[in-house]
Amino acid sequence: MLGPIWDGPIHNIDFINELINELPNLELKTNKKILGLLTGIKEEIELKMPPLGLYVNTMMSELKTNAATLKTILYDILDIME
Repeated sequence: MLGPIWDGPIHNIDFINELINELPNLELKTNKKILGLLTGIKEEIELKMPPLGLYVNTMMSELKTNAATLKTILYDILDIME
């Protein structure tokens, strides 16, 4: 499953780290979801993944399991973000 929404440079690790560090100072109802998104972006940078992309076959290979259906994966991701 791939879905970049921007094809140019999108990730800046210093900016992401600043946002993560500043997040506890903000009183938002969505802090947990925002932290999850920022953490995901940080991992994409560190793993040199395409922005907002996910290679299901590679991920399943790393987990040493069979590929799940796209529907199952999406539901699991949504569960993690809640």
